[in-house]
Amino acid sequence: HIAGSGGVVIADTDGSVIREFSPKGLISGITVDEDGSMFLCHATRVQHLDPEGKQVTLWGEAGKERGQFGYLTGIALSGAMLYLADAGNRRITRYAINGDYVDEIDGFSIPSAYFDCGIDGKGDLYVGHTSKHQVEKYDGNHELVEVWGEYGSDPEKFCGCCNPTHIAVYPDGNVATTEKGIPRLKVYGPYGNLLAYLSPEQLGLSPDPHFLKQLQENSDGSLPCHDGWPGMPLAVSKNLRLAVAIPGTGEIKIYRMDG
Repeated sequence: HIAGSGGVVIADTDGSVIREFSPKGLISGITVDEDGSMFLCHATRVQHLDPEGKQVTLWGEAGKERGQFGYLTGIALSGAMLYLADAGNRRITRYAINGDYVDEIDGFSIPSAYFDCGIDGKGDLYVGHTSKHQVEKYDGNHELVEVWGEYGSDPEKFCGCCNPTHIAVYPDGNVATTEKGIPRLKVYGPYGNLLAYLSPEQLGLSPDPHFLKQLQENSDGSLPCHDGWPGMPLAVSKNLRLAVAIPGTGEIKIYRMDG
């Protein structure tokens, strides 16, 4: 399932389109239930679609009070619960899938419109705390149980003002991350040990300003980042393949872990 400015596309592993539909509004995140139902987050709303793309519910309102949204940038599903990463209000809000507010985790420092979350096979929550250059893990009681990551340009570290921009969590607790500015793709173990790393060159991308200027001029709109590449959304499939969206090019690259 691929969501973006043009709507939602369901494609197979070789890129052939199976089905597509165009919900109203810009989509900032998507998660899919076991039965194929989809939950989309827009800036201040959440939309539930059935497997055929028909709307089931649409809920949410803008604001700073409990249960309201500032600017949603990430969404994850755990059983009958949705976790919503709200970069505008700098918090993670938990809702039942029918739209009932449950609770929230606040206190995050989020300086840009990048804030992502994911769920492992045990139902634990992972959050990319961008200003701290960390990935944080919370249990079902919202207790912080694991923190890893630090600032730096080495492969295992996160550089720039606010990274990682996007995360994807494997069932076993491995975490894939991408970064803006200097585009890098990494996979970490559950405790932050680096398992795999791809540099911009290995991704086939260039951080050269002239290349970025050409890309910006050839795209439909401005890139949402002024210090290099924008963030690269990613997701883990059921067969443990890692799909990475390359902004501005219309490409989705598929990777698998060896070993």
